[in-house]
Amino acid sequence: MAEKKEILKLSGINKCFGNVVVAKDISLTVISNQLHALIGPNGAGKTTLIKMISGELKPDQGVVMLLDRKVSHLSEIARVHRGCVRSFQVSSIIGSMTVFENILLAVKQKRSILKMLFRKFQSNSSESSFVYQTLNQLSLETMKTKVASTLSHGDKRKLELAMALAMGPKILLLDEPFAGLDQAESSKLIELLKSIKKIMPIFLIEHDMQAVFALADKISVLNEGEIIESGSVEKIRRSKLVQNAYLGGDL
Repeated sequence: MAEKKEILKLSGINKCFGNVVVAKDISLTVISNQLHALIGPNGAGKTTLIKMISGELKPDQGVVMLLDRKVSHLSEIARVHRGCVRSFQVSSIIGSMTVFENILLAVKQKRSILKMLFRKFQSNSSESSFVYQTLNQLSLETMKTKVASTLSHGDKRKLELAMALAMGPKILLLDEPFAGLDQAESSKLIELLKSIKKIMPIFLIEHDMQAVFALADKISVLNEGEIIESGSVEKIRRSKLVQNAYLGGDL
């Protein structure tokens, strides 16, 4: 069995907006081939935390490490280049472009964004090969020429995930990917994420507890800016503290 490696590590993360504390001494670790889920009630500070991991926000105190390198000082774009890729917080799909073109845009994102926006871009053979590989991985190959705006909601989620994978992440940060999906679409996404976590770790924010329990190797529970519990699915299910703070009943 391959040795588990620390991919993402947060140590002593603190953040305040004025007198409001939104993150208090948060420490957690995501290891290789693990899906680590972050759950908690609305207003707990989950989105703020993922913004500090991705670089959109800077913590007031604390350290963010990616692959044993400190990235707390780096911009969001610089962290993407290091392999920390966030998806689903807002749709990154360009509706007027095809599925293939959207994924190609993601492949080229590590290059000059100005060239991508203001110059007609074409794919070279290596880029095309990578796009096709990503299409096949997510079973989107039959949709490559479809205009993105015509896709179903579930297929748009798959395309967003394909675009994130095309950026070559070392870790995926997923912000409520199950929002708006019906049961059939959710089941398909669960199976897809199960396969993806075998090749790269995932840090997941999600309210769909059925999906969380089906996918998570570890769960951390955030409440009022603090991690109040962390552990296996069964530990979280049994935790009276989590039941009282989050769902108010049996998990």
